[in-house]
Amino acid sequence: MSNASEPKKPLEVMPRDQLDQHLIEFMKSHNVCVLATTKDNIPRATSLEYEAEGTTLYIMVDRGRKIENMRANSQISVAIHDPLHGWLTVKGIQITAQAKLLTDSDAEYSGTWKIFNRSNAGKEGWDTPPKDRTFLIIKPQKIELIETALREKGYKMQQVWEAQS
Repeated sequence: MSNASEPKKPLEVMPRDQLDQHLIEFMKSHNVCVLATTKDNIPRATSLEYEAEGTTLYIMVDRGRKIENMRANSQISVAIHDPLHGWLTVKGIQITAQAKLLTDSDAEYSGTWKIFNRSNAGKEGWDTPPKDRTFLIIKPQKIELIETALREKGYKMQQVWEAQS
C-alpha cells in the first residue's frame, strides 16, 4: 500500500521497441481509418478500409476528391481509434505521412495488392488485382498515440513515435 506522503513516480516515455510493438498491434486490431487530405485550403476526411503491415498502411481508394487532393498536396493525416466508453477508454493514433499513390501501371502494384488482399483472400471477386484502381501507401513520418490506460502502467498517456532514417 502506498503512503500518501510518498512522491509519485514520474510517468515515463515508453521504450521504442515496446512502443513499436504496441502501435503495430493496435493498427492490426483495426481495419478502418479516417484519411484527412486538403487542397486549396478545403479539407476532406474520408473513412477507409486498410490493411497494416508493420506501421505501414495499405488502402485501395476509388476515384474522387481525396485522390485529387493528394496529387495536389501529398501531406496527409490519418486517425485510427477505439470506441469511447468513458475517459479511461480513450485510445487512438494520429499519423502524419506523405501519400504514395500507385496505379496498375506501377511495378509495386501487384505486391501491394497481395498485402491489401490478405483479409479478402479466397472471397469471390478478389482473386486478381483490379484494373483502373489506385492504392495509397502510408509510411508514417510520425505517429501520435493517446491512451489513458497507459498511466496505469507507469507511462505517459501521450506517446510520440517518429520514423527512423
